Amino acid sequence: MSVLTDIKVPDVHTKRRYIYETLRRQILAAEIAPGTKFPPASVLCQQFAVSYMTMHAALNDLVRDGCLIRHRGKGTFVADASARKKRPMTTDLVVVLPVQEDIINSSQSSEVFQFLHGCTAGASAAQARLGMMSIPSRPGEDEVRVALEQILAHDGAIFIGDQYDGLMTELGRRHFPVAAYGVGDVTKVAARVEYDRADAVRQGMRHLIEHGYHRIGLLGALAGPGSKYNLFRELLAEHGLALDAAWVQQCSSIHDAFQDAHALLSRQPRPQAVFVDNHRKALALIQVAQLQGLAIPRDLAVMGYGADTASQSSPHSLSLVALPYADFGRQCAQMLDHIIRGQTQPPACRIVQANLVIRQSCGCDSPAMDTRDAMPEF
Repeated sequence: MSVLTDIKVPDVHTKRRYIYETLRRQILAAEIAPGTKFPPASVLCQQFAVSYMTMHAALNDLVRDGCLIRHRGKGTFVADASARKKRPMTTDLVVVLPVQEDIINSSQSSEVFQFLHGCTAGASAAQARLGMMSIPSRPGEDEVRVALEQILAHDGAIFIGDQYDGLMTELGRRHFPVAAYGVGDVTKVAARVEYDRADAVRQGMRHLIEHGYHRIGLLGALAGPGSKYNLFRELLAEHGLALDAAWVQQCSSIHDAFQDAHALLSRQPRPQAVFVDNHRKALALIQVAQLQGLAIPRDLAVMGYGADTASQSSPHSLSLVALPYADFGRQCAQMLDHIIRGQTQPPACRIVQANLVIRQSCGCDSPAMDTRDAMPEF
């Protein structure tokens, strides 16, 4: 049997994958004949200069894909060609998330949960393995180093957002495949998933305008990354609708939503409808409206934007432009799997459409909703 000598295992991707590809290539090229007994893992460890754990994982991949077969008490042998699978090795992916405390403090737990659920579904559909690791939102140098070592033990990594910019930069320098949703610098990832922000805002605003509302306000961030204010203004102008400064309220943080919603609704004249750039802010606005004795949507219509959490909390009647975080995760996992297998060439990008979810707060189905069902979760 001829196993490559003087092997230098690269840092690109993982050592396990390199070993797998090297041995699989020899098996498929018939350099190692079917029925040949494979050398022990301890011998291969010396030739490839890797740990037993790494070698054992690579051999498991070859067994899983039908290139090798183990006979108890006899050893490992090269399988007959008829037993080999056409698909390459099962990919090993990892989702990198903040620690649980950081997720809770960011008020993004539902979005992260949906994204992770989508990653799991996408990996399952691709028959890929999926792990999860957590690191602090603002990791120190030692934490980045440890995280880097752990990530490189996999075939590819999935991120949500670009808070781990330094880590993604280092992975990109090593040509390690990364897929992400919501990244600013797209040069650091092999695959990214985004949504059409202009189309999403247009869906929500068009629905309010079709209801006949002509005094439409906005509660949300007026500047900065992800601001929907300029799109909001453009759509009003397109339909010839005026924008009164009293109908616009800056609200950059979910934690300020109650205070800012109160400020907006305390002004006169009050808007007929409000487009809110975050679903939690929208629920806070509904609660403040209730405290002021306003009926939703008779006195005030509300259109939210963001994750749809109706199935994960008490039922509520908030109409919103729903961002499909589960689909973002699913697409990330599948695209990353395809890139690792060589079925898709990086860089790759996929645009996922937001969905307009119509309930009652916009004025559909019911003249007034029970706002007790719309209690926000913070």
